[in-house]
Amino acid sequence: MTRAEAAAHPVHHRKTPRETGVILQALLTAAAATGSYYLSSLLKIPQSYWAAIAAINVMQSEIGATAKTSLNRLLGTAVGAAAGGFFAVFFGGHLISFSFAVVAAVLLCALLDRWESYRFAGVTVAIVMLVPYDASPWVMAGRRFVQIGLGIVFALGVEFLGRLYRPARRAA
Repeated sequence: MTRAEAAAHPVHHRKTPRETGVILQALLTAAAATGSYYLSSLLKIPQSYWAAIAAINVMQSEIGATAKTSLNRLLGTAVGAAAGGFFAVFFGGHLISFSFAVVAAVLLCALLDRWESYRFAGVTVAIVMLVPYDASPWVMAGRRFVQIGLGIVFALGVEFLGRLYRPARRAA
């Protein structure tokens, strides 16, 4: 191969995990999940694992992406908790009530122009209405919102702190 051919086809250096930031991201994600679970457990919030799951779900490699995902998840959780609680209290925990609650939650997300939140709303309706619990639907809905909110807030804090240690990205 001539020099001209070699210059036309440069060898691509495969970046190491450290160069791509994946090691730091893995550590940040673990810190957000562990910390939110620990705090939720300390506050004696039932089903503390939801805080850890929420933290893992919203962690991204960029703070802007984490913030956007967090807002969508938090709004969807609020809408789903409200719809699930409302339909369970006023129409019972029947399958048809659940179906209408999912429709209401998705449509409310669309009306709020937060289409990205509808999946989270539907999942929250399902958890509030279909998971057996030892409290009223409103208590279950409130717990769900607090669990998710705690995980999200913790993830945002960890992501922000991690940003201080993440090397600046250079233009290629």
